[in-house]
Amino acid sequence: SGRFLFANQPMLDLWGLSLEQVVGKDYYGLGYPAEACEWLLAKVQEVLQTKKTLSFETPSIMRPEAGRYYELAYSPVLAPDGGVDFVVGISRDITERKEAQEKLEKTREALLQSQKMEAIGQLTGGVAHDFNNLLMAVLGSLDLLRKRLPDDPKMHALLQNAVQGAERGTTLT
Repeated sequence: SGRFLFANQPMLDLWGLSLEQVVGKDYYGLGYPAEACEWLLAKVQEVLQTKKTLSFETPSIMRPEAGRYYELAYSPVLAPDGGVDFVVGISRDITERKEAQEKLEKTREALLQSQKMEAIGQLTGGVAHDFNNLLMAVLGSLDLLRKRLPDDPKMHALLQNAVQGAERGTTLT
């Protein structure tokens, strides 16, 4: 019938109700939102049909503002004829576990980002080193060229511009 036969004290404390306010009521009678009642009753129906325990996680339905998460397990209690006499529901507060999982996921994301940045740093460092080596070859060749150039001020000015450009490139890398 979807009505509560019993609730232990921790569950009553969670709901903020007394045993007298719970026994004989269904989810609707306990003040659950209609959408939540339908969802939970569908879970109970699944247990009745499959005759298997069903576990799932959900944020607090009665007090969503509390930010708590629960693992619910609905288990069938079978009758001698193989049918289901009733369904036992067990609720466990998993808020700390969920928060730890979220923190772990954020830490993993931060580590991944850090590893990406490290890889980019290594790549750019390698490229800068290789580029610097190329510039050293250019500067060496320009120095040799300067020693062999005739005394032409225009050629020396062009050569000096090339040297200054290569030196700026070295400074940049």
